Amino acid sequence: MFNRISILFNPSSAKGKAGRSQFILQKMLWRHGIDAEFHFSHSAEHLAELAQHVSGDRLAVAGGDSSFTLVANVLRQNPSAPALALLPMGSCNDIARAFAMDDLDQACAVLAGGRVQAVDLGEIRSGDQVIGHFWGQVSLGLGAVVNREIETWLNQRPWLAGVRGLLGVQAARRALNRGEIPLELSVHAGMEIWQGKTSMVVCSHIPHYAGGLSLLPQADPCDGQLDLFWLDPCSLPGMIGHFRALRRLGGNAPLTGVHRARAAIIDFQASQPFVLQADGEILGAFQTVTLSTLAGALRLVVPSG
Repeated sequence: MFNRISILFNPSSAKGKAGRSQFILQKMLWRHGIDAEFHFSHSAEHLAELAQHVSGDRLAVAGGDSSFTLVANVLRQNPSAPALALLPMGSCNDIARAFAMDDLDQACAVLAGGRVQAVDLGEIRSGDQVIGHFWGQVSLGLGAVVNREIETWLNQRPWLAGVRGLLGVQAARRALNRGEIPLELSVHAGMEIWQGKTSMVVCSHIPHYAGGLSLLPQADPCDGQLDLFWLDPCSLPGMIGHFRALRRLGGNAPLTGVHRARAAIIDFQASQPFVLQADGEILGAFQTVTLSTLAGALRLVVPSG
């Protein structure tokens, strides 16, 4: 007995690797009793359009964190929308990892027999204007600036994708030399008020960042809260050392210069515009930003256990 399920497929995920893995995905789905009806997207706008017109009890997205967030934001606006299922085929897959579905075969099994659970999304405002939504995390500081630079370089010279790591180091050096990092920032997170300089800030619904780094291990995508990570100013070697320690020791490691907080609403203010990134997408530069949780805004297919 096979279940007919629509799958929105983003072949450009993971820098095009997802498109080359379609046959592998089809075999996994067939093995789990799923007769897939594929809908291929050719842009973010097209993916959102497809999500608006697919019916059924469950809708799966084969792609990465950016694709998941885009479709989740479409579905949350429709009370009768199908439950979303994740088929991780991106570069980081941190959203799927938060639900123990970062393995593609395991995700296919969940699509076939998982249960539906309400999970949180997030809203981003600058003043009175909604500028975006997120599911995983929002970052500002070094990570956002570096990714903006890399995105610009790769748009101009796509053949540099194979040396993305080297581009990141070069972008970080440029940001420090230009004085873009550290940021002078004021943060209001619940009862916590911080003001000062920071190299990097991440606000997240999920524990992992940048492809499996356990940055905020207490983060829960279903608790109605945002978890915040703040890194004090330090040199580039110092930042690399911090992240190596986090990978080796885990996110609860007591590191000098690392601070954490939790709140349902988090406000940022700065004297100069800062680059903002949400789930892999650069949103622009802003001086004031408010992040808030949309508790239980999305119906997600999760492991039945």
